[in-house]
Amino acid sequence: MNADADRVAAFDRWRESIDDATWARIGAVWGKCKGLPASLPLLQHLLDTLCVADLMWEHYLPPNVCDRLDAIAPARGRSFFRWLCGVHDIGKCSPAFAS
Repeated sequence: MNADADRVAAFDRWRESIDDATWARIGAVWGKCKGLPASLPLLQHLLDTLCVADLMWEHYLPPNVCDRLDAIAPARGRSFFRWLCGVHDIGKCSPAFAS
């Protein structure tokens, strides 16, 4: 199995562990709405962004940026970058943003 399939399988296991009522509450916090037929749940937006961060690391970030992130988080620069991208909109679940 490749890394993408592993991530999908891990997400599926996590999703199956959450009851439908809780999942509905998670989905109530939106991440994007402009230009979409329906609002995109915040969790989905953050997970999508995390996956794009992987592609950025592999294909677009200059080596000096990767090296700098590896220096900040020794041997975990890629994970640190993914985390930063994955939480970039976490403030959208605050009451101030929702109102």
